Amino acid sequence: WSIPPGETRAQDVVTHPSVHMTVEPDRETVTGVATRSFRRELTGTGRVVGVRFRPSGFAALWPEPMSRLTDASRPVAEVLGPDAAAELDRVRAAPDLDGAVAQMEAFVERHRRPLPRAAALVDEAVDHIVDTPGVTRVDQVAERFGVSARTLQRRFERYLGVGPKWVIQRRRIHDALAEIEGGRDMDWSALALRLGFADQAHFVNAFTELVGQPPSHYERRPD
Repeated sequence: WSIPPGETRAQDVVTHPSVHMTVEPDRETVTGVATRSFRRELTGTGRVVGVRFRPSGFAALWPEPMSRLTDASRPVAEVLGPDAAAELDRVRAAPDLDGAVAQMEAFVERHRRPLPRAAALVDEAVDHIVDTPGVTRVDQVAERFGVSARTLQRRFERYLGVGPKWVIQRRRIHDALAEIEGGRDMDWSALALRLGFADQAHFVNAFTELVGQPPSHYERRPD
């Protein structure tokens, strides 16, 4: 990014159900799933190179439960070790973006191990939730994959860091964001029912928790 001197740009982020690893000029960070939106202020000129892993993908690099990373950002040195963090200097030193991406990909290839078989359920279930608007309950997902709701919950906490209910909620809120950004005149009660919420109040509460402001405020935000 390149921001004129004296100016700041605010980036509001509603995250995906994934662990991220980023390399910036002054740090390298592993960030777990953020259950609420966050804001990043950009100034000056800079570059971030990042990896958004598949829902269970970071388990190929780190054997601990992903719930330990939820709503947290930790230095790569703390998670993968100081030698791994030092390797990421190659990403930072790359002269252009293509070179930086190639170095990041090479880092992941060097460090990844085979994923546990149990992790595959998480990737498949997240894909199903994202691609199937009719999914509004955890038991629907559990039935689709032939496991108990408790087994699904444990797998999600272990390999993603949040439960399937949160992923369902996030998909519904992203659907709402897409409709709002489409510029339509919004009927909040109708939208809530269309997205599978019990009523408008439940929709507004869920939207506000994830996005950080009520949908009516988000609709009126400046472009």
